[in-house]
Amino acid sequence: MKINSQDMTEQHSNVQKPWWDSPLWGDNSFREKMITLFKREPIPDNSIFLHNRALTELENIAPSMEGLDEAKFGNPEFLLLLKIKSSFLKGTGEYTGLREPNEMVHAALEAKDSFLKIEETEFQFRSYNQQDYYAEVFKLLEQNMTKVSFEQKVQVLAEETMQKLKTTEGIEAIRSYSQELKRLSYEHQLGLRLLYLFKRSRLADFSILQKISNLVTQFAKEDLHDSKQILVQVKLNYNMFEKLGEIVGLTGKQNHPEAYTKIVQHIALMEKYKESYIQFQRLLSYIKQWQKSYHTVKTLREEYPAKVYKQPKTFREKPPGLAIYEKYQPWLSLSRYHDNALIQ
Repeated sequence: MKINSQDMTEQHSNVQKPWWDSPLWGDNSFREKMITLFKREPIPDNSIFLHNRALTELENIAPSMEGLDEAKFGNPEFLLLLKIKSSFLKGTGEYTGLREPNEMVHAALEAKDSFLKIEETEFQFRSYNQQDYYAEVFKLLEQNMTKVSFEQKVQVLAEETMQKLKTTEGIEAIRSYSQELKRLSYEHQLGLRLLYLFKRSRLADFSILQKISNLVTQFAKEDLHDSKQILVQVKLNYNMFEKLGEIVGLTGKQNHPEAYTKIVQHIALMEKYKESYIQFQRLLSYIKQWQKSYHTVKTLREEYPAKVYKQPKTFREKPPGLAIYEKYQPWLSLSRYHDNALIQ
């Protein structure tokens, strides 16, 4: 009996396919559906390039971070310094309104040697021309001009004054005076402003800065966790602190012994851990650089998740330096790019 081709076709079509290769709905089989379901899209080449470049940057920065990371940054007193700095920076609670006065007092103590030299010159050399020079300098300070303009005008004024003087000592005094003004301008962020505020207040006795500096140095040798001893000394010398408070803007509700105690405690901690804090700032600067590249890596990994995209091996690598970043992330606000407090 002959079987024609049509019958063979019909018989072949009637053969049942395996369940996994049969259409569940539409024309696609279960196998095809599963392949489609689990098929991951490729990540664009440009995104892979940006990710890998940022990852390489992390690899380059991480060794510097590791080299600066030291156990001393976990010292309880050093952590106290960081917490106090953070409190001044935020300016909340007991530290409300204390940030700028704290910076001003710190700057005044850093610049005290220049202030004392200026005061000594004004006291010793008091001819008519010299006093006129001091008065003209004060007028320049009132104008709040740029450092460059101030330096140029002071130089011209000094040369004009020296031409009028007859003694070598008098000439050298004016030259030295102008040099101290220049040093104040360039070495101390708030130096000229403080000089103006001192002169405007007619507080001629810069020696209070030396006395406060001596107290700070004394406290820097002691345990600074407990500020009670500082408070005792502040109360004993409160008239001196009040005079300084008038100059740095510590008035009203902020003008009380506890406020000065917080400022002195902070400055004493800064003196005690000066070198460590400078190194810590260097570490934070590297972490800030690292953070920018990490943001790129993190963003791209979130944009192309493994469930949807076929990730290359580099997308699954742990970013080098991540542990250090997570360790110091709470203190990044203290980076010198955000912190105006002096660290000189």
